[in-house]
Amino acid sequence: MVKHISQMSVALLLLCSIFSISALGNYETDDASFVIRVEDNLLTAKVKEIPLRKVLKEVENLLAIKATYLFSGNALIVAEFSGLPIEKGLRRLLQDYNLAFEYDPEGSKSGAPFIRKVFILSRKASTADLAKESPLQPQFPRGTSLEDLRRSVKDKDPEIREYAVEEIGKLNDEDAIELLKGVLLTDENEYVRLCAVDALGSMKSSEAINTLKEALKDESVDVRVNVADVLGVMRSEDAIEPLVVALKDEDEDVRERAMDALGMIGGDRATKAREKALAEEEGKRSAMDVNINRNE
Repeated sequence: MVKHISQMSVALLLLCSIFSISALGNYETDDASFVIRVEDNLLTAKVKEIPLRKVLKEVENLLAIKATYLFSGNALIVAEFSGLPIEKGLRRLLQDYNLAFEYDPEGSKSGAPFIRKVFILSRKASTADLAKESPLQPQFPRGTSLEDLRRSVKDKDPEIREYAVEEIGKLNDEDAIELLKGVLLTDENEYVRLCAVDALGSMKSSEAINTLKEALKDESVDVRVNVADVLGVMRSEDAIEPLVVALKDEDEDVRERAMDALGMIGGDRATKAREKALAEEEGKRSAMDVNINRNE
C-alpha cells in the first residue's frame, strides 16, 4: 500500500510554519523502550519496536519538524544512539528509509541548516519487506475472497482489521470501495481508519474520492491529516471544495496539509482558494501585530 510522492518538487515550495529550536525538550515515557531527547541541539533516542507512526508524531512534537509519509505507519522502528546532530540523528532514527529534507533558507541562529520538513519517501531496498515488519502480522493467502476479508474487517482484533483493509485495497472494485467506506466511517480504531484512507487512495475512483471527502470530518486529527495528503496525491478537482473547508479546520496541521493538497491539485480553482486562504491568514497576522503594538 506504499504510495509514491510524485509531487515532491511542488510540496517543497509550499509554505509552512517556522518554529524555534529553543522550544525543544524531551519525550520520555515510563516505557524504557521509547525515549527521545534533545539537549543543545543534539538528538538522543532509544526506540525499540515502536510503530513508525508513533515515532514520527513525537518527532514532530519535539522538533517542530513536519514529517510527511504516504504509506502505512505500522513498520516497527528500532534505533539507539546518543548526542547526534539533528539531521544525522533523524537519518539514524529512520535508517531503513530514504529521506528528503526541506530547510529554512535563512538557517537557524546557530548557523546550521534548520530543517522545516522531513519526507519519508520509501523503505530502502536492502531492508525487510513490509510484509515482514511485524511478527504478529496475519497472513492472507493470495486469492482471499472479498467475503473472507469482509469477515476479517469485523474481527475484534484491530491488527487483523488493519491488514484485512490493506488486502481489500488491492482489489480495486466497487464492492471493495463500499466495504472500505464502511470501515473508514465507522471503525472505532484510529489506525484501522488510517489504513482505510490509504487503501481508498490507491483506487483513484470517484466513489473513493467521495468517501475520503467525508473523512475530512473524522474526529481524529491524524486521519484528517492523512486524508488531506491522499487527496492531494490523487489530484482530483472534486476534492477542492472539501479541502477549502478544511482550511478552516481547528487543527493547524490539518489546515497546512489541506493547503499543501490544494497546491498539488493545481489549476485555477485550487490556486485561487489557496491565495484567498493565504491572504486571510496574512490579514489575521497583521491584525495581531497591530494589537500587540497597541498593548506595548
